[in-house]
Order: sequence, then structure tokens, then C-alpha cells
Amino acid sequence: CNIAEELMSRRPGGLAFMGNDGTTKLIAGGASPEQADETATRAVELVAQAVRENMKLTVSAGVGSATDKLSFWRSHAMAQQALASRFYCGPGSLLRVDGTEAAPCGELDMPAMEKKFLALLRGFDNTGAMALLEGMFDSMRSQRLAVEKCVKICHRMIFLLLHHVAEYVEPDEMQTLETAWEQHNLYRAVPIAHMEAMVKQICEQRFELMALVCNCCA
Repeated sequence: CNIAEELMSRRPGGLAFMGNDGTTKLIAGGASPEQADETATRAVELVAQAVRENMKLTVSAGVGSATDKLSFWRSHAMAQQALASRFYCGPGSLLRVDGTEAAPCGELDMPAMEKKFLALLRGFDNTGAMALLEGMFDSMRSQRLAVEKCVKICHRMIFLLLHHVAEYVEPDEMQTLETAWEQHNLYRAVPIAHMEAMVKQICEQRFELMALVCNCCA
């Protein structure tokens, strides 16, 4: 926020401050909506460049449409909506609400998916299980599900993995596995590609473990 405040203080009519939600807010003006939009875009680019050069971090930003002073809240809401799309677009993105609006949110058929996933696990069909996960993440992307919903779905699939492994290993071994897998924080797995990689990694670890168990039992 300090970098943004310093840069915006040099621009007439520019303002930067830390919002209650922990994100940095920028306000930029212009003689026309087009000029205001251009000024805001340039301001975001300058802040992102300064943060990248001085802090070695990437910045994602949402930009709302130009409004009059009494309707700042509307532009802010559009910027927040656009910023939420970074889960799908990745870090370092400059996002606009007119180009990032989510498709009508659908629902995944979780009961059917869970039943099929568990059947694949019990049949030791590793290829089929990974294909199901890939299809699940493709559906998340196409439907632009909320981050919280994606996390909930992934937690459910990981629970099924744990439940299946528990049928084959000793309780103390299971406790060790649960502790290790709990270190994966899906809420911090942004963008969605990171979340997908994390879930697939846990699934692959389960495959390796079950292969060892089967070899020991053979």
C-alpha cells in the first residue's frame, strides 16, 4: 500500500489507501470516462511494476468502470468482482468486469461423482481416478464456481481418498498420513491450477502408498 500511496500522490486527483478487506484501493480520475479508465489502467500498471521490481512480488488488480463521485461504490463493486476472477486467470492479472464476468453458476453432480470416484479407488483404477479429477476441474473452470465451493469439493474428494486408504493401513499410519495431508492449505492454492496440482499430488501419493500395501500383502 505504501508504494501505491507514494505513486498516486504524484498524480493529480489520484488516491491510494488500504481497505478494510486488506486490499489496496486506487482512485483515479479524468475529464472523460475514457480518460479516467486510461488513467486507472496506467496507475495499476505502475504500481504492479514497482512492487515487482522492489518486492519481487506479482500484483493482481480489478478495474471497475468509470463513474461519478457519488457512485464510487458501484465501480468498487465491479473491481472486486473482476478481481475475484484471478482464481481462474492466475496472478499478475489486470482484470475488468466486462471481460471476466462469470457464466451462470451451475452445480456439479457431487453424489454421482463421489460414487464413481470411490469405485475407481476401490478398483485401483489410478488412470480413471486421475481422469475424473481432471474432468472435475474442467467443470469448475467452465462454470466459474466460487473459490469456497471449489475448496469444499476438493476437501470432499480428499476425504474419500483418506477413507479408502484407512481400509488398508494401521491407525497410527493413518494418523501420520492425515497430519501430512492436512498441511495442504487449499484456500491458499491460487490460481485454480495450483489447487488442481495439490489435489492430484495427494491422489498420486495415495497411489504410491496403495502400491506398497499391495506388494506387502502379496
